[in-house]
Amino acid sequence: MLQKSISEILVPNTISVSPETLTSEAVSIMKTNKISCLLVIQNKKPVGIFTERDIVRLLYYGVHAEKRKIAELMTKPVFTVDGHINIYQAHDLMEKNRLRHLVAVEPDGQIIGVVTQTNIIENLETEYFFQTKDVSKIMTKDIVTIDKEHLVQEAINKMAKLSLSCIVVQENKAPVGILTERDVTRLFHEKAKIIDLKIKNVMSHPVQTIPVGTSLYKAISIMAQNRIRRLVVVDKNGKIKGLITQYDTLKELEWRYIEFLNNILRQKDKQLLEAKKDAEAKLIQSEKLAAAAQIASEVAHEIRNPLCVIKAGLYYLKQILPKDQEAARKSILQMNAATDKATSYINNLLSFSRPPMLQLKLVEINEVLEESLKELPAQILSCIEVTKDFEPALPQIKADPQLLKQVFVNLIKNACEAMEEELRVKELRIKSEEIDKRVVQIAISDTGCGIKEENLTHIFNLFFATKSKGIGLGLAICQRIVEAHKGEIEVKSKVGQGTTFIIRIRA
Repeated sequence: MLQKSISEILVPNTISVSPETLTSEAVSIMKTNKISCLLVIQNKKPVGIFTERDIVRLLYYGVHAEKRKIAELMTKPVFTVDGHINIYQAHDLMEKNRLRHLVAVEPDGQIIGVVTQTNIIENLETEYFFQTKDVSKIMTKDIVTIDKEHLVQEAINKMAKLSLSCIVVQENKAPVGILTERDVTRLFHEKAKIIDLKIKNVMSHPVQTIPVGTSLYKAISIMAQNRIRRLVVVDKNGKIKGLITQYDTLKELEWRYIEFLNNILRQKDKQLLEAKKDAEAKLIQSEKLAAAAQIASEVAHEIRNPLCVIKAGLYYLKQILPKDQEAARKSILQMNAATDKATSYINNLLSFSRPPMLQLKLVEINEVLEESLKELPAQILSCIEVTKDFEPALPQIKADPQLLKQVFVNLIKNACEAMEEELRVKELRIKSEEIDKRVVQIAISDTGCGIKEENLTHIFNLFFATKSKGIGLGLAICQRIVEAHKGEIEVKSKVGQGTTFIIRIRA
């Protein structure tokens, strides 16, 4: 609730006047509409504000203002705020700048409306008022009072000098009335001659009082019911103990605002710390990958050349070997297969050492998935139930179909190998769908052995393998290809239940 923007609680269609308006007319408008301020507008923008406090100052300085233009006497420039600030911020600005009104404006300076302390109080949650059980904790104790036999001018002088919104009228330390800025506005409107006017003749009475120990919630309720902004707090003998105003009721809000800001700072600190750790981890991983890629490239080049020589030698031996040497021919075939496997590893190392060179074109992701399944040897899928859940009419994505196929083939092959030793139903499920506007997601799931939780965070690391016959290149290459497409890849797994690899790429 306290994070509501002031545009949600302000008074729209604020009554305003032009700079040419006579002060007497402006005061008449304020009295008729029972409002505490008038905005002075020019070209739909606020150029000044005229409040009841300004009227008190005029009478204090003895200014004859009835026939003077409001532009000469208004407070300017106007303190304006963005309509999106919240209640906390609004109260903080009022407190720091000793304001009772905030003018909310659009970015171009045009008026949205005015926010007052009353608007803020009306939008506070009930629990706020219950937190302060006794008004004596927040009331103003050293209040300014005046005897009812004193002159009105004396009261006005005190109010102007001390910036008071009211002054309590007392007799024998008991409250008998109150003189407020609203009363002074009335006197100005009536053109009353205040030189010899006594307070007892113009004060508001009887004054609304509450006993010491009254709850803040009840005090606020009394103010709301009687449409007043202040209450005099009295002891059991009816003597003045303090004054509580709308301003006082918001004192605890300052601590709430501090707590609110502290929470934001704590969240920001946490986010910064996490971001720093993440950045450091990425930097370390990047450096490790760069070093590994360099080593991989050098090793691959050093090994590939001898492999080519071996391959050529095996081909030559096969050609010159007599046809009746079956055992030798079988050995040559086995050496040839081993050489091909070694060459495949070398090619993967070289592939990882170089950034993927994308040949981008518009791709139907479901077609690439179908082609990936066809590329797998038939024996791999022979004992596996394949479920294809492809969403039709997916948006085309801009991608390299050959590289994506390499990713899908690798993931599907891994899924099949994870189910090799399973006795239960072996199911490979491939699902494609649009999860967000123009974001395509592909999920490849198996019912295999699963991956241990402690291995999940390392699964895409170079040379990290969970299979005895793997060297930890496949998934690292898959991640590199997906990220080159500005996509993301993640893994979810439970031991004994299976694994799901999820790829997301924006169309």
